[in-house]
Amino acid sequence: MNKIFWLVCFYLTIAFHFFLIFANIAAMIALPFEVSWFICIPLESFLFNLFFNRAFINCPITFIENIERKHLNKKPIKGFVGHHIINPIRKVYRRWKKN
Repeated sequence: MNKIFWLVCFYLTIAFHFFLIFANIAAMIALPFEVSWFICIPLESFLFNLFFNRAFINCPITFIENIERKHLNKKPIKGFVGHHIINPIRKVYRRWKKN
């Protein structure tokens, strides 16, 4: 397929993944105010594990992004949050710390 097609799919996948992550964060914040504690605690635990434990569930959207990366001759990633959020923050912090 066309490289432009894969590039568009790649950026749409990243945008959709960011949307889902921020929606889950918003759900984690709003959930205690909307439901009872006995519903909230298991759901919060599930969302927390979903975010921070890569062995718990392999994200299908990260799998799709890695397929698109393969077509674009880019290296595959292990985790979306680490690659797109934590690593850029670390790079900016290191540059800021140098100056």
